[in-house]
Amino acid sequence: MKPFTPLFGLPLGISSTFWYLMGLMRFISERISQLKDKKKQVKKNKYKKSDIAAVVAAYNEELVIRKCVQSLRLSLSARQIYVVSDGSTDKTYRRARMEGVHVSKLLPGLGKAKALVYTISRYKLFENYKFIFILQKYFMSHSLNITLVFNNEFSRNKIRSNFIFTRY
Repeated sequence: MKPFTPLFGLPLGISSTFWYLMGLMRFISERISQLKDKKKQVKKNKYKKSDIAAVVAAYNEELVIRKCVQSLRLSLSARQIYVVSDGSTDKTYRRARMEGVHVSKLLPGLGKAKALVYTISRYKLFENYKFIFILQKYFMSHSLNITLVFNNEFSRNKIRSNFIFTRY
């Protein structure tokens, strides 16, 4: 049997023809799925800013707590920000209170983990929010502007967790 030679005199066998057709079918199916995905991307994001709460556990952070809360307020409203002063001996509680956010004071200090659990249970954050953004001390000790990005990333990546942990 003589091989079929369509292109520039190169032999084209059964295997080559088979894999060429498979590649062509894959290319066409990917193009079709890309067109379908573009139609899906038009859908609106199902998460809103009101679905997110920010919790700040602070211990003797009077120098930076206001800047931290002000940075958060660039993205969230004051009613979505919760600060817990865990055994602070300075003016952390008063400084946070001046920003108009939810503030709790724990004396004596319970430790960061228990302070977070206290805040989450006291304000029923699991029932009221889909995402809880917990800020670490790293945010406060560095003069960083904290802004949360709200776009279609949540729906595209199908994030279903109740917590978003961050650490810079």
